[in-house]
Formats: sequence, structure tokens, C-alpha cells
Amino acid sequence: MKSIIRILVNNFYNNIVTYVPSNSFRLFILKYFFKMSIGKNVLIAPRVKIINPWNISIGDNTIINSSVFLDGRGSITIGENVDVAWFSKIITYQHDYNNPYYTAFGTKVVIKDFCCITVNSIILPGVHLAEGVVIGASSVVTKSMKNKYKICVGAPCSEIKDRNRDLRYLLSKRSLTI
Repeated sequence: MKSIIRILVNNFYNNIVTYVPSNSFRLFILKYFFKMSIGKNVLIAPRVKIINPWNISIGDNTIINSSVFLDGRGSITIGENVDVAWFSKIITYQHDYNNPYYTAFGTKVVIKDFCCITVNSIILPGVHLAEGVVIGASSVVTKSMKNKYKICVGAPCSEIKDRNRDLRYLLSKRSLTI
């Protein structure tokens, strides 16, 4: 019975609420009905798909752009001033393809402050991104990026150069492009 309720709740958000053109309304539903932890000045754009929002925490001044997929089954923690671009996916659940029963399991994803996940990138289960990490477009992050303020690209993703450490910006709702 509990799993049926979870399916219905996820479908309610992903098929109705996500299309409402009011960020305030979407945040209200996520915070007070689904118990998602959401900081101040957060924007979750329309058409963001979310599974198990009660397992997701988002820090202040963070923007989740349109058509992003957040898989909260294994839990996600997103820090402050994080920008997640269009069509990106943060996945926390996977099947064990070596297990004879093909069992599924979830592993937490952690994204620290001032990270930027650019368009169409995929973050896989168990990944931790250190503070200030930038993930390049269409990258597939299969392992943690442990060094702070690095620019990382590719499939599989790897560090290519340093990022400026003197970051003073605060993301705001005005930064959104939909």
C-alpha cells in the first residue's frame, strides 16, 4: 500500500504540479506536502521531473532549470549557489547487473556549493562533487570529483583544468532561462 501511495504522489507532482507556471506554488507543494528540504531563493523551473522529493535537499540560491530529472530514491543533497542546466539528470538508483536477481539499490549523490552542472549532463549514483566543480555539457559523471574548483568534462567525466576560486555570485531567479 505504501508503494502505491508513493507512485501516486510522484505522478501527481510530475504530471500536474510541474506544469504549473508558478515557482512559488511548486516550492510550496514540494516543501509542505512532500517534505522536500528547500533553502531560500531557490528556483525549480517548470517541467523538472522528481522522484521521491522527500529524499532531496536543496540549499539557498540554487537553480534547477527546466527538463531536469532528479531521482531522490537514493537521496540527493545539493548545496548553495548550484546551477543545474537543462536536460541534466541526477540519478541515485540502479540495478546490480551482476546479481542473479538483478536487484536495485540506491546510493546518495552530494553536490557541494557553487557547482555548475551544464546542459544534458548525467550524474550517476554515489557521486560526490566537491565545492566549485563545473561539469561540462553532455558529460557522464561515473565517479566522485573530489578536488575543489575544477572543470570536468567527458564520458566518463575527468578533470581538465582549474576554475577561478574567487566566486562572489549568488544565483537568483533572474538567472533562469526557460
